[in-house]
Amino acid sequence: MRLAERIKILMGVYIVLVVSVIVYAMSFTDIGDYLNGYENIRAYELDDGWLDSAGAEVSVRHLPALAGTDMISLSRTLPDDILDGDTLNFISHNVRFTIWVGGEEIYRYMPASNITGEGYGESVHMINMAKEYAGAPLEINAYPIYPDESSCGIKSIMLSDPQNYVHIMAARHGMGFLLSLLIIFFGVAVLVVYIVMLRSDYNGPNLLALSLAVIMLGLWTSMQTPIPALFLGASVFLRVLDYGILLFDAYPLVVFVSSVCQKSRMRYELIEFAVTIFTVSCIAVLRYAYGIDVHKVTFIIHASLAFAVCLIAWIIIKNEIYCREKGIKSNLTLFYIGAVIFMVGAITDLIVYNASGKSVDDAGRFLRIGMALFIIFMFVQILQWFSREQQINDRQKFLTDLMNYSVSERSAEETINLMLEYLGKELYSDRAYIFEDKLDGYFDNTYEWCREGVTPEKDNLQHVPYDGLIDVWYEEFKKHKHIVIRDIEKYKEVSEPMYNLLKPQGINSLVTAPLEIDGKLLGFFGLDNPPQDKINEVSDIISLLEYFMSVTVRQRDNQQLLRQYSYRDQLTGVLNRRALEEYIKNDIENNASYGVLMCDINGLKRTNDLKGHDAGDQMIWTVARALGEVFGMDNVYRLGGDEFLAIAGGGTETAFATKVRTARLLYEAKGMSASMGFSFHSDGDERDFLTHEKEADELMYADKQAYYEGHRDRRDRHRSHA
Repeated sequence: MRLAERIKILMGVYIVLVVSVIVYAMSFTDIGDYLNGYENIRAYELDDGWLDSAGAEVSVRHLPALAGTDMISLSRTLPDDILDGDTLNFISHNVRFTIWVGGEEIYRYMPASNITGEGYGESVHMINMAKEYAGAPLEINAYPIYPDESSCGIKSIMLSDPQNYVHIMAARHGMGFLLSLLIIFFGVAVLVVYIVMLRSDYNGPNLLALSLAVIMLGLWTSMQTPIPALFLGASVFLRVLDYGILLFDAYPLVVFVSSVCQKSRMRYELIEFAVTIFTVSCIAVLRYAYGIDVHKVTFIIHASLAFAVCLIAWIIIKNEIYCREKGIKSNLTLFYIGAVIFMVGAITDLIVYNASGKSVDDAGRFLRIGMALFIIFMFVQILQWFSREQQINDRQKFLTDLMNYSVSERSAEETINLMLEYLGKELYSDRAYIFEDKLDGYFDNTYEWCREGVTPEKDNLQHVPYDGLIDVWYEEFKKHKHIVIRDIEKYKEVSEPMYNLLKPQGINSLVTAPLEIDGKLLGFFGLDNPPQDKINEVSDIISLLEYFMSVTVRQRDNQQLLRQYSYRDQLTGVLNRRALEEYIKNDIENNASYGVLMCDINGLKRTNDLKGHDAGDQMIWTVARALGEVFGMDNVYRLGGDEFLAIAGGGTETAFATKVRTARLLYEAKGMSASMGFSFHSDGDERDFLTHEKEADELMYADKQAYYEGHRDRRDRHRSHA
């Protein structure tokens, strides 16, 4: 089953599950009463009718401090029909208080400061009442935590059975809370999809970041309703979670938005991460170093959120500019619509919150609605992403199968030639070719396939200059990734030098694409004179094959490098014994003349002992370079620590002996000494290479003995080390 189909099934199951839960709740429980009204529920609303100490009617919802005092005294009369079991229920917001009935204190709420400061947000209170309190005066002595704001107060005051209070609050705020739960469920569903993706080669948008952002936003909006406080209490925990989500939710949002763009830019994610850390650090320093209440510096949090919104907008704008420059579709229409709705909701909530004095019933309402609409659009967008990802995977599978066919039991060199032949034949082109950057300002036509009857041009297209010719195409590659010339005559207006190069080759049209690895252009490949009605198809195929052709060229380079490492001595750069064995087996020509030289460095052991191995390595390198300069680096072999063999084909024995003397003069001029012996194989000589090698070795040994006879002190040392 395809990936996109599995995701559709998974999302479908999720929708069915959510709908089933809602239908069950509405059909088999009393949720209908909660949502449709509570007229028949016994409860007394006590939000109005409160008087201050001067007898003036005031609002308990907003409790600004009276001039010259920190306490506000509020009073009213309780209803006459209080029953045993009734409770006085209300929600306090950042205010300390005592409750008095008939002159007697019955309840005190003086919470201590917490890690965010003095404020605690919202807290639900249910105070037991007695029948004898009926008609008695009710007094609240309130101490606003933030007396310079209107956000401190008491709301939703109600005298009723505690279950009825829960019932009514659920009816008033249940839909908002349910919507927040659905947002959380969507985030969980995306997280499940992400976990499923871990087993596949999915390379689409960052679903983990999306799921984290959605889950946190769902939690935050749910806490803006009194439902969590009503059922959980834990006002301090909810307060900390409230600020924590605001501080940390922007980063995953930026990560997700960056990941949906055609060209993901890590720097934006790093910028947002840095801003988040900076904001958290500022809040921590202000709180713990200076004792400033977090509530007093919420503008810092809001500024960081506003920055994140602007950064997201900038990322989206840059992505659209990039897509238009490259001539590609962003395929993000639904995401853009959802994102705009979401940001409008978030900005609206921020404005309402500050305009209302930081006290809003059911804060986050617009954000919740915007998030819900964003989820609807994202649901469809994600399905589109997975469908597109499946198409990409199908194409990659096709290309992988082609690559496996081409490279099966073949070298990269053979693979390149086969792929060019396949492309040329199947796409009905005259030529298929590769040009490579030689890193000296010029390009060479390194591979070419020609249809029968077409004149090869490879030999004529060597040492093609970059400046004035190839540079035009490289600039075009940066913009559009490939070049399509439908009519060579019209291309003359674009680049006359390139036209003058292409026209004599009989080229009327062509398609080329760059060879590129890790952003580095290696050259380009293409097809000449494909059929006009197939140029678009050829262009698509060339674009798809760009990566695989580039990798094959790099693989060829790696194979050549491995071969070089396998046959080269790493210290000196000359060939090694393995290369000599290969040469003897495949390349030696015993019917032609050649000379074999054996060379052994004198005094290497003594130099290693007296001056160290670095000095010894320098001796080896110097002698090897002297031999290489005379015989060529590809004709010198290092057989052991201080032993070399050199071969020179053709010529006479006298000429070979001259080369031997020249090599000796070169290394002796640099203060080095080596024993040498050679054997020459002339035309008609029936002896094989190994015989000549043995003869040269014996002569070299005799030369070494003569060397030590002439240097008795060194001979004695040589023997003592033997």
